[in-house]
Amino acid sequence: MQPSGRFESPRVLLRQAAPCQLVAFSPDSRLVLTSSLDASVRLHEVSSAKQLAAYPQGQETVVSLSWFPSSKRFLVATHRQLSVYSTQYAGSEPFQRITPAHSYTYDAVVGPGGDSIISVGQDRKIAFARWGAAPGACCSLVGLWTGRIDCWLAGSATQLTPPTPQAGG
Repeated sequence: MQPSGRFESPRVLLRQAAPCQLVAFSPDSRLVLTSSLDASVRLHEVSSAKQLAAYPQGQETVVSLSWFPSSKRFLVATHRQLSVYSTQYAGSEPFQRITPAHSYTYDAVVGPGGDSIISVGQDRKIAFARWGAAPGACCSLVGLWTGRIDCWLAGSATQLTPPTPQAGG
């Protein structure tokens, strides 16, 4: 950005064989994720434009990329799978796979505090999953937003409490 506040002329950061459809900067601005039409996600270092890792998604179309606040983990959402990857572990396998609340996911994002994942799907539901909750913990908001989120432990009647929105955000 120039001192005047105007952006500098764009420059090519990198080229990929397949057209790129999604991009997401890490919160610390050191890393960038790209997703291409070849169903792959690539991790790049911004300063050098060097590709650090590739995360193939099989035949699944990537619909969303979202970072956790630490810049050490990120979420990849496809229509049928949510996967959390770590930048600290080598290899292309996810750190954790999360069963989506939807049969067909449209979008998913990591919450600002990094402790929740919100997703939307073809079923017209907004789903909420708490990161680090007990295995099988799931929260779901069904239908249009009403200000109420019902949470339960999957397979039981155990009620959970979703995080409280923080003031000013």
